[in-house]
Amino acid sequence: MKFIKTGEVLPLDYGLVDHIQGQTVLWTPTNVARGKFMTSTKSERKEMLRQSALVTGILPQDLELLVREGVLKQHKHCTSIDDAPNQIVTNVHVYNNLDVIGKVTSQSGGKPIMASFSVANTSDGARVHGLSATSETTIVGKVKGAIAKGYVNPHVAALIQALAHDYNQTTNNSITQLKPSERDLPKFYLPFRALKTPLGTGDVIAQYYGIGDNQFTTSVDYFRRCGLDFAIRKRLHEGNAHLGVVVNRVARKDADTLSSSDRELYASIGTMIEALAVYAKTNNFTSIPGRNFAREFTGSNFATIARRFERGNEVLHILGGMTRKRNDGEVDIVPPVMLYRKLDQSVIDSPNVASNFSPFDTTSSSSLTVDDTTRRVGVTHIYIPGISARIPAPTSKVLEQAYTRWLR
Repeated sequence: MKFIKTGEVLPLDYGLVDHIQGQTVLWTPTNVARGKFMTSTKSERKEMLRQSALVTGILPQDLELLVREGVLKQHKHCTSIDDAPNQIVTNVHVYNNLDVIGKVTSQSGGKPIMASFSVANTSDGARVHGLSATSETTIVGKVKGAIAKGYVNPHVAALIQALAHDYNQTTNNSITQLKPSERDLPKFYLPFRALKTPLGTGDVIAQYYGIGDNQFTTSVDYFRRCGLDFAIRKRLHEGNAHLGVVVNRVARKDADTLSSSDRELYASIGTMIEALAVYAKTNNFTSIPGRNFAREFTGSNFATIARRFERGNEVLHILGGMTRKRNDGEVDIVPPVMLYRKLDQSVIDSPNVASNFSPFDTTSSSSLTVDDTTRRVGVTHIYIPGISARIPAPTSKVLEQAYTRWLR
């Protein structure tokens, strides 16, 4: 079977990327909630799902059953949601009052996961960094590149949550069973204030395991419901953090199922995307590891993941290859466009734009929109190959025809 890449970027997860002493730490609401659920007692887990069920109108026992079925479907095992917290996080050691290592129950029922993290004292308080965990054949094994070293997977999240829980607890009430003198860590920062409530965590667990949504959708929906904590907005404003996308891969389709014109179009889309990327680099825009992909057209029918390039407070996003509905109602392949945004210093909570914001707005117009990575407002221009003289023109006749269909 031969596959052809479409150009559309497929995401795995989404969250807050914290910059700590030259390292990046990616916190995603889904993984932090899963770690919290694993380190909660049976009664606490039950209360989380009860509160979520009350909001959604489903019976609590039905939601519990759906979550259990979701855990079994994904992990083939329920130990990580059945065992007590001090059975899930074990053999914890703290070194130099800053470095933590411990074993965490494997969600798939295999050997325990060795997880570790460190705490750094910074001018902005104590921060988690230096993460590691032995990988399972799950999402964490797919995370590649610069962002991978700082990805807070569920097992690292469980270890972090256990130490956060134990702060100022007696030995008998602790998860790690360490004496206070053996776990004398600085009180470190944990993002996502809403996840500190039963309802906040319950909603994420219900969506991810009960409904079966993927991690990216679940994490995005958390931000949609709960917004940005004050601490997150502060980090974004200071430039010490950004919102990041964990990317899976570029979408692909079976070439044998496509018409010859669609095969040619997808090939031309790939060539056009490369030409636009070369244009960006030639004009001193840089693809920065860890923030080289971003959500774009959020809140619109064209919501997608774009390739991101930066030059100071200027941003270029390149997107294309997905299928969307045109104004005439026909579903069609979206050819590549380039979005330029010049950012100001205002950080706002909501990333959404008007639902009619389109990659095929006239290039002469400009709009105020929000850059999702930084949550900063910026004047935005859309450049369409063949229309805007400043960027490369379409590379084939079939691509020219695609632009014509979308612009009419």
